[in-house]
Amino acid sequence: MDSSQAYQLQPMSQPQIPARFVQRSAFSLIEMTIVLLIIGILAGIAIPKFDTALKATRARGAANLVKSDLNYARRLAQQSSSSQSVSFDAIAESYALVGVNDIDRRNQFYVVNLSDSKYDSQIDTVDFAGTSNVKFDIHGRPDNPGTIVISSGSTTETIQVNSEGQVLIQ
Repeated sequence: MDSSQAYQLQPMSQPQIPARFVQRSAFSLIEMTIVLLIIGILAGIAIPKFDTALKATRARGAANLVKSDLNYARRLAQQSSSSQSVSFDAIAESYALVGVNDIDRRNQFYVVNLSDSKYDSQIDTVDFAGTSNVKFDIHGRPDNPGTIVISSGSTTETIQVNSEGQVLIQ
């Protein structure tokens, strides 16, 4: 053997690692089942609470819209020095500012349907001394104080118009 061959490095073979020490790169079926079971339990608890919160938010949003529109009708009566009526229709779940054009569509009257998908609410009761209309005079006072009850799911909101014309959500 010549001396140049004696010092050549030979590739080393990889040592064999027992199978029990090999690191795995995936989850077992039992681990995945437990995780999915936990997610299912949490979803079962959270979804009804989310639905209740969504309906409460919709009822509150619809009540705020009615309050804003009643205040708008009141201001219109004061600014124009003429009476302004708001007519509620509990069957159609809507109300209208009588004789007022829609803010976005000038060729249509101002009508709000609370059963639309963005509000998804109902008008339960309207009572202005036995009528479903309120008329604000030139001083912003209603002809009759009254209440409107709005609901979404089991959540209800009561809007009250007092004798001075103030609109409150209770």
